[in-house]
Amino acid sequence: MRWLPLVLVLAGCDVWVADLPPVDDPQPAAIPEVMDAGTTVDAGSLVDSGTVTSATDAGTIDAGVDAGVVVDAGVEPEVDAGTPFDAGTRTVEVLIAQGRFGRTTLSCDEGRTWILDRDEANGADCDDPGVDCWHDQWSSMGLVSSGNAVLASWGWGAVPGRVRRTSDGVTWTDVTTSTRFGAISAGAGTVVGATNPVLVSHADGTTGTWSTGGDLMTGQVTRLATFIPGSGGRFVIALDGEFRASDDLGESWFALNLPSNCAMPPALSLLASGSTLVLVHWQGTVCTSTDRGGTWTQQSLAAAFSSRGVHAQGAFFLWNGATRFRSTDGLTWTSANGSPNDVAIGAVAVTSTGTFVAFKGGWQSEYQYERAYRSTDGLTWTVMPSPRSHPITHLISARLSASSACP
Repeated sequence: MRWLPLVLVLAGCDVWVADLPPVDDPQPAAIPEVMDAGTTVDAGSLVDSGTVTSATDAGTIDAGVDAGVVVDAGVEPEVDAGTPFDAGTRTVEVLIAQGRFGRTTLSCDEGRTWILDRDEANGADCDDPGVDCWHDQWSSMGLVSSGNAVLASWGWGAVPGRVRRTSDGVTWTDVTTSTRFGAISAGAGTVVGATNPVLVSHADGTTGTWSTGGDLMTGQVTRLATFIPGSGGRFVIALDGEFRASDDLGESWFALNLPSNCAMPPALSLLASGSTLVLVHWQGTVCTSTDRGGTWTQQSLAAAFSSRGVHAQGAFFLWNGATRFRSTDGLTWTSANGSPNDVAIGAVAVTSTGTFVAFKGGWQSEYQYERAYRSTDGLTWTVMPSPRSHPITHLISARLSASSACP
């Protein structure tokens, strides 16, 4: 099944839009500070965004298969780091990118170079006839930092996948198998896999610590998940047109009521900080709640978004191509045109030094078209060398144990 580009023509101008789902799939795809210039959209008073948290989401298509889960606590590491390296307790900041066909690649220098580019494609490409790398056991479903490790969720469609975990960005271990998570999220020492019922680990996602959590009490497909740290913490899962929340670390779930135009799929991402939750739609709209999902405000910012966005440096950031949207509260947004103007920001992360790192998003963003970017402000970007392989869908910055690759 192939993804097709979509071009909208508004007022005589071409507007680039992110990839849309395959035309024959009835389910829509649900696939870091500087001064701003440009138009301001004001939707209400400012609120403190609070503690920063990162969110991951799914961004895929339902294959219509029940997402039953089997936990396997006895799987050996999939990838060995090679020569032993003793780093003691020292940690380093790394960037990890996740892509289709089980692809991962690592940067130890804030996106200047990328190393250890691996995949599970066995020579196949997403462009090959009859290949559907969006519904596959190695389809990339999300990255999340659990505090001491990064977990990557794989698999969507008729063939289930797995969750892999790394504490150094080099060696990955399967911690669950036969999973089909629409998204994966972490907070308050807990990792939640968004399926129904959810799968939960209260021990950093390590092998043998996963168990069945609460039932979502719906037949809808899970799409996005995040953790809101404010007011004691809350997990939120977005489904097709419905939202569920948990205040007890995934053990029980209740419905969140959203306006119909906010709940309507397709949604692109969920970003959270403090008690603020920002739901981002492909079509350029955002719905914001400053009370952990109790009440919502909707506004349209762009024709479309090319990036899921990120919360960093006390602000939310979104992109449509090279145009950046920034908000400190999720309600009032400013836009500014970035450069070069042919940049299309997709998967993005911000390092602890404030460096923005991204991969190209949208149509023609893989293989010979792949581009990696760096920026100090999310506006002026420099193209960096990249491995050029399967589509990158997720990117995360995390502090992990030092290794021989990232000493």
